[in-house]
Amino acid sequence: MSAGDTPQSVRSWPEADVVGAAVGRPVVVYSKVGTAAGGELAHEGNRVPDIVALDPRTLVVAWRAGLRDARDPTATDQGSILVARSTDGGATWTNGTLAAATATHRYHYVIFLNDAGTLYALLGRITVAADRNREGDVDGFPVTMVAKRSTDAGRTWADVPVTVEVPANSRGVVLAGKPIKHQGVWVLPFWRSSGGANRAGVLRSTDLTTWRPGALTANPPGVGSIEEPQVVVSHDDPGVLVMMARPLDLRGGSSPAQRDAYYRTHAVHAVTCTSGDGGLTWSPVTFDPDIPNYYVKGLLTRASSGAYLAIYNTMAGPFTGSSASKPDQYREVLCYKIKRPGAPWGPGRLFADGARLTSGAARGWDVYASADEYAPGRFFVAWEHNQTDIMVASLDVGASFTGVGGGFGDLSAWTVTPGGGTAEADGSGGLRLANAAPGPGPGFSGVSQPYGPTGAFAASIKARVTAHGALDPATGAGAGTALKVATGTRRLMLALQADGVYSFAQGTPGWTRVHATEIDATAFHTWQVTVGAAGEAVLYRDGAETPARWVVAASRESPQVSVWCSGTAARPAGALVEDLEVVDVLAASSWDSFAGWTLNGTGGAAEVVGGTLRLRSAGARGSSASTGLDVALGCDFTLEFRGRVDDDSALDPDGGEGVSLGAKVANGHRRLMLAVQRGGVWSMRKGSRVWERVHATATAAAPATWRVTVGSSGVARLYRDGADTGATWVVQDSRESPQVTHWVTGTAGGNAAQCRIEWTRVTSTAPMASPPAPRRDSAP
Repeated sequence: MSAGDTPQSVRSWPEADVVGAAVGRPVVVYSKVGTAAGGELAHEGNRVPDIVALDPRTLVVAWRAGLRDARDPTATDQGSILVARSTDGGATWTNGTLAAATATHRYHYVIFLNDAGTLYALLGRITVAADRNREGDVDGFPVTMVAKRSTDAGRTWADVPVTVEVPANSRGVVLAGKPIKHQGVWVLPFWRSSGGANRAGVLRSTDLTTWRPGALTANPPGVGSIEEPQVVVSHDDPGVLVMMARPLDLRGGSSPAQRDAYYRTHAVHAVTCTSGDGGLTWSPVTFDPDIPNYYVKGLLTRASSGAYLAIYNTMAGPFTGSSASKPDQYREVLCYKIKRPGAPWGPGRLFADGARLTSGAARGWDVYASADEYAPGRFFVAWEHNQTDIMVASLDVGASFTGVGGGFGDLSAWTVTPGGGTAEADGSGGLRLANAAPGPGPGFSGVSQPYGPTGAFAASIKARVTAHGALDPATGAGAGTALKVATGTRRLMLALQADGVYSFAQGTPGWTRVHATEIDATAFHTWQVTVGAAGEAVLYRDGAETPARWVVAASRESPQVSVWCSGTAARPAGALVEDLEVVDVLAASSWDSFAGWTLNGTGGAAEVVGGTLRLRSAGARGSSASTGLDVALGCDFTLEFRGRVDDDSALDPDGGEGVSLGAKVANGHRRLMLAVQRGGVWSMRKGSRVWERVHATATAAAPATWRVTVGSSGVARLYRDGADTGATWVVQDSRESPQVTHWVTGTAGGNAAQCRIEWTRVTSTAPMASPPAPRRDSAP
């Protein structure tokens, strides 16, 4: 990402820089570092930027510039604090020095505080003599908090006195998160050493001069340290603070070797806790399965809408050995995710993945994100690339669809329109709808959200129609159970009626029947529709593909997701909706049209017959069907397909021969490997290249709809025909090119493999009310 890089147009990922779809074009603010022979870093480079947006055009960024130490060639976490200012929304920058290192003092961190336009730079100052050990080494501790102030939007700075009433300790006062003003008090997250471990809390101030600590967290069993806390006001209760922090996870053991092994093979998460008294006390600290953290600083902030924004790395840890020996992807990929008020967390999505500028220390790092909201739902984000570049880019949270899922809960995430009837939570995560007469109101009973996908999507509704209305195709009155998904350019309208499924088709006014079938009022059914970028729609019922094909009508209606029913006194309508999911489609094929897929029948056969994909391999050479994915759209993903094994081979767990029905999804930083064999389902776990059986069943070869959800920390869960099998594991970290592939491979001895696949779909993972965690008996 440095100036002078080869143009991205002549390179491809991972040699080219890439950012996510909702991320603006990155700008390099600063890129000067000391280098040794061969271009490697001579010492620690630029690190841990912080950003403040005074308005959409005026930005200030500061960071620590590492330095060479005459006695310690690997001096860490210290240097000068540099600063840059932009008045054109980040297009150009003017650089300077905020706090210069001297022979006596160096600086560890910088955090901005914006008090209605008056800026404070809170600095971590190191006294070099107090930092050195007997060998002359320095590690950046202990730290004293000092401050500077600017009253002219960051042009000039002056020292201001502060008093911090924190007892002396081996770490001092260490900041990593932004301060917030809560109930008239400034709250500043910090961490320090206490009782033999690092613990987190907040400093509190009413005058920005005197800072007093609240209580520190009580580190639970299995957590060695809690550091780099972030604090936001809860969007569920404005009187509550939420703290997220980086833990040192010791559940796999406390020795360096045990920690190394655990982080290489397990999903590891941030810890969170809450305070109802402004940080004077804290609730028990717990691991948060929604937010990954691999012992590297993460970010948690909140938009003016109340939505949380988290930015995190997908791979890191307290690994032993040299920089070059660190696992592939170590601190290289930054992702983000969003949680809207009342809703579960949405899927993790790619934020940034830059090319490697070195092969040793800090190779390819994209890390240490800081963000500040400059307009509703829009942030400027600063981060560090390869300990070389200080980067800034915009992130439009509003343009990032979080998906719909996780049940209906208490309906706090929905706009409820009773409409003279019933639209209410049923107490078990479902939705109860009933409407008998339009009356003077809107003529329907339902719920809606003002968010929707922007491109190809899949919508799934599991419901039982309890009473069918009589649909008027012209007005829509009488829609017994209806679903709407609007993207801003197209609008899926779906109604479940007694005689079939109705929709709005391009070129046909009003409702039209797209699938004739009897829909009874006694059983739940799952109806799924995939809609391509051009509006092409395919309908599925209970996992089986139907013949229904149509083009969804164009519409400029604002993005939204709604479900409702409409009835009359003569023909009341009602439904119980057990589940609703709307997610982005990354790849899909019903195999009657498989544009974009490459078939390779080298091993025997790869062909589409009667709308079904047939793969056969008679020996060790495989046959496959594959399609590429856009790395910029990399996200938590869900694989779903319907198929069967016709000829079962013998899987070699080490060599990989004998795959009877294989499926692979790679998104640029994680990879799901799946093999359906006669005796069960196999996969490869994080940190391993060997096939392991994750689900044993004697009927795996029979026709079935298989679904695997993969969450933000790589935790996978397996479903068959809509039922949770209970199988969970953590998928591999991988830099393999983004793709979806089905394949079969026989054996060199002639044990053939053959499968048939009716359809395949890869989507973003839907929000989940309770994120699954790997079972203890299936952990690596």
